[in-house]
Amino acid sequence: HRHVMDQQKMLVAKLHNKESMFAERLPVPKDLVLLEDSDEELETDSSGESEFEIDASSSSGSDSSEDGLGGTAEERLERIIEKTMGKLGFDFQVSAATKDLSERLDSMKDDFESTDKLFVDLETEVDGLRKELYKDHEPKIKELPPV
Repeated sequence: HRHVMDQQKMLVAKLHNKESMFAERLPVPKDLVLLEDSDEELETDSSGESEFEIDASSSSGSDSSEDGLGGTAEERLERIIEKTMGKLGFDFQVSAATKDLSERLDSMKDDFESTDKLFVDLETEVDGLRKELYKDHEPKIKELPPV
């Protein structure tokens, strides 16, 4: 639990310092968790669908909104999300992650090319073995006289 909290604090610090959260390689999980969806399980929540209620009187005046801009609940929510994403540097995180991923893929280009060459060589060898195996079973083509 302590390790998780330390990692969370490190990620928050990276967000505030405008550092890429994805610059370091992510750890490979060692445990496997299997989540199964079973139709046999009964629904335990009998409360019905979840609902989100908004006080309509608070959205009617422009002074009553938190950011002073008014608008519908959806518009205010969109502004709040945009403001939060801007404050956390979401655009920077996306561009940094894209750049990092591109660099990682470019660094593997030689490995991709050697793997492709190995595959082509293996395919050629398998074709040769197949031809050698079936060479005695190839049909003989001979022309018959016209009827």
